[in-house]
Parts: sequence; structure tokens; C-alpha cells
Amino acid sequence: MTLPDSVPTRRDLFWSFLKLGTVSFGGPAIVAYIRRLAVEQRGWLDADAFAQGNALCQTVPGAISVQMAFYVGMRLQGVAGGFASVAGYVCVPFFCVLILSILYCRLHHLPDIAAVARNLHVLVIAMLVHATYLISRSYLQHRVQCAIALGAGLLFAFGVHPVIVVCLSGGAVLMLSAGRCAGRTRTSKHNSPSRVTGKLLFGLVAGVVLFLGALYAYDGALFRLALLMVKIDFFAFGGGYTSVPLMLHEIVTVRGLLDTPTLLDGIALGQITPGPVALTATFIGYLLHGVIGALVATVSVFLASCAVMVGCMPFYERVLNSRVIHRIAEGVLCSFVGLIAWTTLHLGLQMDWSVGSGILSFALGGALLLGVPLPGVVAAGVLCAVAMR
Repeated sequence: MTLPDSVPTRRDLFWSFLKLGTVSFGGPAIVAYIRRLAVEQRGWLDADAFAQGNALCQTVPGAISVQMAFYVGMRLQGVAGGFASVAGYVCVPFFCVLILSILYCRLHHLPDIAAVARNLHVLVIAMLVHATYLISRSYLQHRVQCAIALGAGLLFAFGVHPVIVVCLSGGAVLMLSAGRCAGRTRTSKHNSPSRVTGKLLFGLVAGVVLFLGALYAYDGALFRLALLMVKIDFFAFGGGYTSVPLMLHEIVTVRGLLDTPTLLDGIALGQITPGPVALTATFIGYLLHGVIGALVATVSVFLASCAVMVGCMPFYERVLNSRVIHRIAEGVLCSFVGLIAWTTLHLGLQMDWSVGSGILSFALGGALLLGVPLPGVVAAGVLCAVAMR
């Protein structure tokens, strides 16, 4: 890849992605806006380099839009550039969710506010249904993939840990396609890891360990929160919505830190603000440990996937051309269709439905399917939630 004549500084990356993050409704759809910024407007990357990054981000865990921001920054200014891009991208959404979380804690007991929050659950369900439709259309192309998704959903419904479901699904597809994975992976000389890259990866891993160690020494509860969010991020393949089943299982079912309606409130706050749905972690962190908890949870929920990106970047051609990795990723992504579908059904059954909320849910879902821009659907959902209180 040929770098542009004027390579952006880390400050340039931060401010450019901060502006983008301010209007970043739509999750994976934001990748198109990142492409417009990095390829068409600024000429930072060429189209092939961006396409390779997009393919890589589909293969590794984490919110795709956040991973693309990290990829662009890292290609231009190394690991520090990647973190500068991510920091800019999530800065405004983080403060939006944090402010709403503070207001929520102070006002949610008021009848009108509680009614609006319940009505916003309808928007969450509509968007989860739409997300399920989109990822099923992308990843369920034949009967085996459909069977994997169905089996994953059933296992999750019967209480099997989602991480086990994900691992079983990836292993199942790998075994079923073992004969097709025997080919050699094509690599290129310039795609081999260097000592510099090894030092960067070692430094990043050491930094993560020091971060977690400092939290453990400072407050064991914050350490456990960070470790939980790192775990969720590490297994959330296919975009930010895949973190929702993991949060439901870990936060509600296993640990009982929040109940289902409260988690729905947090997801709703993440939907009506810009940024990835993974920023529900900000809400969870604030409710459990205040502002410092919100900050720790937010950093942690992006930490593992960024570390994986650093580890994969030197091998990106090998990763993209590896049949084994693609088969495992195929099974993992199919499993998340089932996990999200069951999570949507489970959350929907926990709600108190009325004729009005049912009509609103169908209307919002229909608008999304018809291609109405997400900010418009969110605005309509918020206005209807207020009007129906």
C-alpha cells in the first residue's frame, strides 16, 4: 500500500473519528462512512487496503465499526494511531451514554420516566429483530449453516453457556468441512511478522496485564467487571449486536448483577445514542460502580478485540486466505444468528406488551426493513415512546 503524501498525525486521526463518532448511528453501516473518510475524502488508504481491513474485521471479534477505526489508525500511525482513532470514535457516544445513565439512575423511579423507558424497549426489540434478519441473510446461505444457527439457539435456550455454544459451532463446521481445509495458505513475503511487530504485541499484552493488575490491586470488583467485559468482547464475533446475548447471560442469568428490564433500559440508551451497541457496557459499569465503573467497562469492552487486531495485522493475508480460520469463523457467525434470535425472543417475552406497543414494534421493524435511515427510526421510536407514556 502506498501511503498518502500527507500522513495524518494521531491528533488528526482522533479529531476525524471524533466527528464521525458524533453521527455514528447504524453499527456496521458506519463502515461505509469510514470508507468515505479514509479512502475517498482523505486518501489515507487505497480501496484494496480498506477492503482487506473490512474482511479482516469480519473475521475477528469486536464491534466492526470500532475495529475498522482501529485498523485505519494502525495502518497509518501504528498501534498508537489505532487507539487514537478508537478513542475519538467512541468519545462522544461514551459521554452520551454516561450522561443518560446518570439521569436514568436519578429519575427512573418517576412514573413518566419509567413509562418512557418501557416504551423504548419496543425500539430495542425492533432493532434486534432487524439485526437478526441482516446477519441471517449474510451468514445463512445453505442448510448446514441454518442447522448450526438453530442448534446454537436451542442450546442457549436450554442453558448451555454461549461461549461453549460458539466453540462447538466453530468446531462443528470445521469438522464437516475438514476435507476442504487441507489446501495450503498463500502468503506473501511482505506479510511476515517482524521483530518490531512482535515487540508491539508484547507491549500491548503487557499493558493489558498491567491494566488488569492495577485494577485488581485497587478494587477487586472493578477487576472482575473489567475481566467480564474483556471476556464478552473476546467472544463477540460479527458486530456489536453479538455482545447482547453474552451480556444477557453473564450480567443477568449467571451473576444477577442486573435484571432483564434494566438491561433492556441500558440497551435502549445505547440505541438512541450514536456509537456501537457494545457501549451498553458504559451503562452497566455506571450502575455497578459509578463513573469509574463506566470508564473501566468501556475501555475493557474494546480491549480484547483491539489486541486481537494487533496480533492479526502482521498475518492478515494468512488470516484472510486460511480455510481453517474461515470455516471456524463461519460456524461462530452462524451460531450468533441463533444466539441473537433466542435473545430477542427471550427479551420480548419479558416485556409487558399492549396493542399500541405491538403496532409500534411492527411499524419500526417495517421501517428498518424498508431501508429508512436508522437515525430517523430512532427519532420516531423516541417520540412515540414519549407520546405513549
